Amino acid sequence: MGGSSEAAEVGCRIISTVDVLVVGGGPAGIAAAVGAAYHENLRVAIVDEGGCFGGAVPKSLITFAEGGVVCSGDQLLIKGVWQRIQDEMVRRGGAIPAHELIHSNKYYPFDRSRCEKDLQLTIFDPECFKLAADEILTSHPNIQPILYTRAVAPIMSGNRVTGVYVENREGRGAILAKRVIDATGMSFLLRAAGAECVSTCANAPHRQGPILVFFRAGGISEVTPTYRPNVTDVPYGAINLFPTMRDHEYRIEMTRALGDGSSVEDMTRASIECRRQIPEIIEYLRKNWYGCENIYLIDSGNEALPMSLYKLVGRRPVCVNDMLNGVVPEDTIALCGYGIDVHSAEKGGQNYLHYLEPGQYYGIGYGALVPASEVENILTAGKSVSCESGAEAAIMATALSMATGEAAGTASALSICDDVPVRSVDVKKLREALRRQGALLEPEILPEAQKYDEYIFTY
Repeated sequence: MGGSSEAAEVGCRIISTVDVLVVGGGPAGIAAAVGAAYHENLRVAIVDEGGCFGGAVPKSLITFAEGGVVCSGDQLLIKGVWQRIQDEMVRRGGAIPAHELIHSNKYYPFDRSRCEKDLQLTIFDPECFKLAADEILTSHPNIQPILYTRAVAPIMSGNRVTGVYVENREGRGAILAKRVIDATGMSFLLRAAGAECVSTCANAPHRQGPILVFFRAGGISEVTPTYRPNVTDVPYGAINLFPTMRDHEYRIEMTRALGDGSSVEDMTRASIECRRQIPEIIEYLRKNWYGCENIYLIDSGNEALPMSLYKLVGRRPVCVNDMLNGVVPEDTIALCGYGIDVHSAEKGGQNYLHYLEPGQYYGIGYGALVPASEVENILTAGKSVSCESGAEAAIMATALSMATGEAAGTASALSICDDVPVRSVDVKKLREALRRQGALLEPEILPEAQKYDEYIFTY
């Protein structure tokens, strides 16, 4: 706890004084906290306004890590903290690793209706993800988990972030920190601290970007074709079903409303509108889609998922051409093989999809985590990572969010240990530290997977 002089300086009680403070308990935040906590002499706190860790995974019903993210073709791209979470979920019977899905006797990898070039998804149960996150975070004695606590503003000393004002059931307080990581998903603290950020729907008509609510449905045949574009009878403009851990159950991505993801009014309206669409979509699938004759709704996400996000303007954004051309920068801190996936900003409109070939990948540089603006002591991770328009779908992928989070946490710890600003971290030392922690900066060859030929259904 801070002393009375510190409390007087910030004007409220000091909840905690730490070395690294992570704001946002989603995948990026979880990995950031663990990345910092590998340095056992440092105190780390992770704050989230909800009652569990996992962020959009349990709140919006994320049920897989996309094909081309964890692995591409026969190459594994992401390990580190993601691998620890995945292994814990597998131990609990709540996940199938991407490279094993192809011989798991699940229909999905052999579904000829899909548009992706690589269908090696890691399927997991959102409830199991929450349990795995709790297990990983509490296994580090120097991590202080703080739930039910909302960050309201950064504490500033000139251009330096020195902590965060928060509010919870006990009132207003402050958490002081030497380094802060904004893993809120909307660059909330970065913007408030004066870092330049840009909305991905800033140039869209009336700042209207797509907002979705995912839902799960059961009673679906295991040989259901799961994708078809140009279905303008539904708001999403396509049939799009994804398998879950349970037989005959799929997570469905077919709602769409339009709005600004940073607007409370737009998010409220879009959440209600998307939920109203779900019964109509269920009925449409029952009447029109093979294998859905006995479909029924299980649940829907508690939070809508905006595809329009505020991104940091970083020192070196992730560029679309670099993704397509397989560029691996010298300051690479994570690998990915996911391509371009731009959601339409029209009801019933078609997404623009350009997937990489299996085996292709590119690098995410440390410069994408560091503000270009002269704001000190703060990094970002996850959805807010600096990138060009068109790259955001890859950046927000669960496993990649964990990889950038781990890098942000590790960099924050190194900057404290070396007494340098986060923008001056020795990238060579950062990459060496990430390797020691099990992160991949070069692909690993996956074990050979056996294909089953049981499902040959085409639609």
